Amino acid sequence: MKKTSFIFGTRPEAIKLAPVILAMQNHPALAAHICVTGQHREMLQQVLDVFNIKPDVDLALMQPDQSLGEFASRSLAALDGYMVEYKPDMNGALF
Repeated sequence: MKKTSFIFGTRPEAIKLAPVILAMQNHPALAAHICVTGQHREMLQQVLDVFNIKPDVDLALMQPDQSLGEFASRSLAALDGYMVEYKPDMNGALF
């Protein structure tokens, strides 16, 4: 079974990926793993609820008053750790 990782954090990304995620979750040869970054959490959750998609991992990257550089550096470190731990065979990342 191929492990596929979907990494996203915003409502538009979730809307675009939802049909693909749902198709992969129903595919017998694929294991879909959902990782969210925690960006726009409330808006993202609305879409996840509509499509009944449950994240496996939430990186919770957002912090108050963060700069873009701080967010970017934390994102890269968190994603690196995630990829090392999960080791997907395929990756459908939108970031």
